Amino acid sequence: MRRIAVDSVTHNCYRLIREDILSGRLTRGQRLDVPALSREFGVSRSPLMDAVARLAHEGLVVVEARRGSYVARPSARDVREVVQVRVGLELLALELAFPSIDDESLARIEALLPILGRTDEPLSQAAFLESDRRFHEMLVTLAGNSRLTAMVDTISAQVDLFRVELVTPEAAVRAIGAHRSILEALRRRDLQAAQALLRAHIESTGRRALERLQADVSKDQPSSYSGSRYCSIRAPKGHLPGALDTRLNEYVDRGNNELTAIEYGEKPYTEAALADIEKKLQEIADLPRP
Repeated sequence: MRRIAVDSVTHNCYRLIREDILSGRLTRGQRLDVPALSREFGVSRSPLMDAVARLAHEGLVVVEARRGSYVARPSARDVREVVQVRVGLELLALELAFPSIDDESLARIEALLPILGRTDEPLSQAAFLESDRRFHEMLVTLAGNSRLTAMVDTISAQVDLFRVELVTPEAAVRAIGAHRSILEALRRRDLQAAQALLRAHIESTGRRALERLQADVSKDQPSSYSGSRYCSIRAPKGHLPGALDTRLNEYVDRGNNELTAIEYGEKPYTEAALADIEKKLQEIADLPRP
């Protein structure tokens, strides 16, 4: 049993659950079993719920009335938005840091990079993620802007939410190579090159995350809608209100692939499930209400 200090119960609950999410021990879409966590941590439910609310504010957890709390499952749109924000924040951080980056700073950055090839053992996922996180944190810290640092901390957690499943030995080697290229550009005092390399590095992670999401969606059973090869919602025609049928078909006909898999159990659907489906479609696809 993992016992935690009474004087910081909520913070420690938050920290432990957050670590479990970002390490992949709690997977995307997994329900948070509050009673089980209460027993594991040896605490009451109240600080746990406060911790969950904080994680929801960070975008790591989704809280749904009468359904419970779940680890967030990023959609394609989520990934694109997170990558766009991360690129903007980290390029700004690098620009702010650049005038003050000296030989000592470069040495500190280089010390964070794993040295590959010393052993036959591949770099572990945990070791790579820690190295990658500290590298990006160092670039932001050197900017000396506390508000920017706080914003990057929040967006970085959302990046880790989908990045943890992307780490392979090959991906780690590519990322470390990108880090070294950024470092060399800084040594040459070439800010534009360093920013271009940083952008390419972050966007590469985003592309791989989108490819992974698309691969996950393609594994789902296809919908019975005519022409709906882009849609993975398991909702047989005739079991949704007519207006929603029409709207969904129109959306699918446009070839948009933003929809992600939503499962609602056995048909026919209850009114509550139908309302939930419509709400999800509204959120994901931005469809106008009739």
